[in-house]
Amino acid sequence: MTIGRLIVPLFAQMLEALLSQLHRAQDHMKGTPEHYDALAERRLADDMYPLRDQIRLICLHAVETVARLQGKAVPDFARSASLAEAERSIRVALSVVEAVCEHDLDAAASRLIRVEIAPGLAFRLTGIDYVRDWAIPQFHFHLVTAYAIMRSAGIPLGKMDYAGHMFRHLERPRVRSGPQRGRFVDDEVGTFFGEEQLGTLDQPDAA
Repeated sequence: MTIGRLIVPLFAQMLEALLSQLHRAQDHMKGTPEHYDALAERRLADDMYPLRDQIRLICLHAVETVARLQGKAVPDFARSASLAEAERSIRVALSVVEAVCEHDLDAAASRLIRVEIAPGLAFRLTGIDYVRDWAIPQFHFHLVTAYAIMRSAGIPLGKMDYAGHMFRHLERPRVRSGPQRGRFVDDEVGTFFGEEQLGTLDQPDAA
């Protein structure tokens, strides 16, 4: 698999998942908009960034990665003052990623890339090492942290909200007959995603 074939779909599907998670949070708190606004400042620990900054870093790592691999200047994302602004940042990052031609990234596989994270502290690694050892882990670290912040605030999220893209790879499962007709019977699938979230996705009109 090439670099472009790996990271462009990866970044795109996870940014879309993050948008969906924010929409679920907004729907859950629609009766108390002040709670949704306060969610932007929520954090898992005192020494960790709040949700709005976690989202900024998710966007930055996605756009920074494709920029570095193309030999372009690394952009920046201003700090969002609200989750509405954070959502706009996600859409900007998504549009940047989706506009990238996967083949344009592949030539960077063996090219050396320098990543400076602080004055006097930098890494120099090939493009493929940069993607594997830095870009993807950093992106997912902040993505999982954002999910955990929302979940800790009582937002009814499940694994399907994080990895819902897996349904395009799902084999058609066995279904129960009788009163439970149309429900998933595969215990492993139900455990992985939460059967209450799966609903009747196995029915023909949801295929």
